[in-house]
Amino acid sequence: MEAAASTLKEATELSDLFNRIHTIFASGDLNRISETLASMRRSISLVQDVPEFRDSQARLQGLEDRFQGMIEPQLASAISQRQGELVQQLAARMTDLGRQAAVERLYISARIPPLQVAWDGYERAAGAEVTFPAWLPSFYDKLLAVAEGEARWCAATLPRLHPHLLLRLLAGLFARIDKSFRSRISSSSGSGRQALPMLMQLQEAATSFAAGLQPCLAGAPTSQLQELLLAADGPLRAQMPRYGEMERQQLLSDLRSIPQQDSSSDDLEALAAGLADTSPCSRMC
Repeated sequence: MEAAASTLKEATELSDLFNRIHTIFASGDLNRISETLASMRRSISLVQDVPEFRDSQARLQGLEDRFQGMIEPQLASAISQRQGELVQQLAARMTDLGRQAAVERLYISARIPPLQVAWDGYERAAGAEVTFPAWLPSFYDKLLAVAEGEARWCAATLPRLHPHLLLRLLAGLFARIDKSFRSRISSSSGSGRQALPMLMQLQEAATSFAAGLQPCLAGAPTSQLQELLLAADGPLRAQMPRYGEMERQQLLSDLRSIPQQDSSSDDLEALAAGLADTSPCSRMC
């Protein structure tokens, strides 16, 4: 009897909230809207077996979508302008709705364009005859400085989403530039004598960047950190099968530059291949 009376009370209150919710939305008061939706969510969990409220969950979801639509433009602007306190308030509303993915999307949308501009800077630098291996460390330095700043901002503003947001931002960037990264490596390395040193120079820059990045992502799950580093290193790892052949070619070129007596081309190639097989790079392939 008591349970029935409680259910009836919740049903009455929920009906009243559904009747008033559009007026509450019209007020534009985000706090009031959020509190009302929370009350509706709580009531629905108690009366969901009542026939007349079977569609209440779908109706609530529609209202939550509408509320998200009100919050998103303000949150996007606040993130872009680094208004920490406002970001905290609005992100909390989104989290209450279970829309954390939307916060992530807005954050990445605000932060990734400048990083893309930094990556595209090579096209301008290339006009000044700067090679990609020579340019890449400067890009990594810029990216590392951004990561350090974003780590501090996220830790202070959105601590519950740190370091997840930074992980997703960097993963999004590396996914975005993967194709052009591979193209630049291919164009820079070619197949000449300098191919192997250039690839090793690129790998050294990537390794240094990865080491500098890890403190920014302290606390991240090991699996996610490994996925990010693999994504960052992917274009270079794709070149590893070429290391052995390139090293053989370089050794052969070096041997041919040394005055030889009674050594055929086949002998030199065999010697170069043997030396290449003993190198660390070749054993990695």
